[in-house]
Amino acid sequence: MQLTKKHASNLIFVAALFIFISIASAISGDNALTQFDHTVSDALQHALPLDLLKIIAAFTHSGDGSTRTLLTIGVALWLAQRYRYTLMLSWCGAVAGNGALNRLLKLMFQRVRPPHEHGLIVETDWSFPSGHASGAMVAYGMLAFVLTRGVRPVWHAPIYCGATLLILAIGFSRVALQVHYFSDVIAGFAIGAVWLIACIQFYEWLNRKFQLKAARPR
Repeated sequence: MQLTKKHASNLIFVAALFIFISIASAISGDNALTQFDHTVSDALQHALPLDLLKIIAAFTHSGDGSTRTLLTIGVALWLAQRYRYTLMLSWCGAVAGNGALNRLLKLMFQRVRPPHEHGLIVETDWSFPSGHASGAMVAYGMLAFVLTRGVRPVWHAPIYCGATLLILAIGFSRVALQVHYFSDVIAGFAIGAVWLIACIQFYEWLNRKFQLKAARPR
């Protein structure tokens, strides 16, 4: 049986949800995952020089909440000017909804962050899941989806590859800066992918509904 785009999305959705649930169920105990998290965090405190951490700290701001807010407003205005209201609402809902979901999950799990004594970035809220990882996944993943709605197919692969590299770089910069455990970031990627796929599928359903309504004879 041929694997359709929708089937592939559904498989990724289920796999990402499974990854998130598996990590979430393991972070509260003393097991291989938490031991690995602490080993990586402790090693990074001595492995990365301060000058390199400064570069990473400057780069990680592309995943900050303030950056995502400005990006959301800018893209929403750009879509509104082009009368792409369905896409605009889906874009805003994806980014804003992910922010609310991440805050809820942090309150649910209340995982304390790893110690980060370099002082370049100070984080005081809970650690799990990584808001930068999930936020980057949703914001830049959805941005890639938005951009590919208006360009030729030849540009789709470069856009998605660029977004993927940026998402990975933002997520793993959080581990390098020791403000998140490795599992925080993987879980952030996973739950972000779940929300992103749900929002894209909602947009496609809504778009088909409006197209059918417009095609009906009056």
